[in-house]
Amino acid sequence: NIDFEKTKNIMLDFSNIDNIDLKEINILLNIKKIALLNNNSLKISNINPNIRNLLDITGLNKTIDSTMTNPIERKKD
Repeated sequence: NIDFEKTKNIMLDFSNIDNIDLKEINILLNIKKIALLNNNSLKISNINPNIRNLLDITGLNKTIDSTMTNPIERKKD
């Protein structure tokens, strides 16, 4: 759970996420909507190229601030 009243900058770390589907995209959009309503920002860090391409194709790259990571630097389980 995110406490939107206490948090101004929400950062999601995608370092262990390889792919997202429509359900996860909708969740991101809902988080972004709630963040905006509470004057918060939403940023995603460590996005791999596959997810970056999906954000670019869907236009979410213009809505959600994100930073890519070098796939070699990504955490391994």
